[in-house]
This record gives sequence, structure tokens and C-alpha cells, in this order.
Amino acid sequence: MLLRAAFAVFALLALSACGGDSGTLLPPLPMEAAGWKRAALEVPPVAEAPEQARALGVRSWSRTRYQRDGESLNVSAFAFASETAAFEAQQKWQRPRHTTTFYQGPLFLVCEAPTLTSVEMLSFTGALETEWLKPPQP
Repeated sequence: MLLRAAFAVFALLALSACGGDSGTLLPPLPMEAAGWKRAALEVPPVAEAPEQARALGVRSWSRTRYQRDGESLNVSAFAFASETAAFEAQQKWQRPRHTTTFYQGPLFLVCEAPTLTSVEMLSFTGALETEWLKPPQP
């Protein structure tokens, strides 16, 4: 009887260890990038992610708004199980005018701002990518 109980505990421990990654870590979006300040940050359930992200197996996501001089930018960040899924998101994501995207590793990001020019959007996106994905400071 004791042997069965020990085996059951061992089996449960083995199953929990093999359960896999419950979600890729999504680094928090920075408080500021290129003079834009983060105004809000939400971490909704995966079930509320856009269909395009859910179809590719999004593990976690967040959305935020940045503000500067009375203008707003909306940003959605996604963490996928693999770089392949993030790359596929980059390739397939519908990008209406005034929308930019980028991916790095399993992370994918969408920036939307209907009042900004393409140059302004690319400038913000580049600054955000640099700030968001820079290595942690010791």
C-alpha cells in the first residue's frame, strides 16, 4: 500500500514536471519610449486576444496606450510558444494604415495610431523595440 502511494506521488510529480511551459514570459512594456509615456496597461485573458493571435497559439498578451502631446498610440504585445508562431503572426497580421508590427523570438507587437505619419510610427516602434527588449541592467 505504501509502495502504491509513493508511486502515485512520484507519477504526479513527473506529470507536473512534464507539463510544459504554461506560457512564454511576456516582458512588461516600458513606462516610456521616445518621449511617449505609458498611460494604461491591461493583461486580459488569452481568450480575449484577437482571433489572429489565438489561431497561432498565443500564450499571453497585454495591451497598453502611450500618450504624448495629446496624441495616443495603442500597443498590443503577444507571447507565443515559438519564434515560428511570432514570425507567422508578423507575416499574416492584417495591418491597416497607421499600424506597425515587429517580432523578436516568440514575442510579437502591434502598434496602432491613426493620427501619426508612417515615419512617426516607425520611429516610435523602433524606440519601443529597443527599450522593451534591452537586456536587464544588473
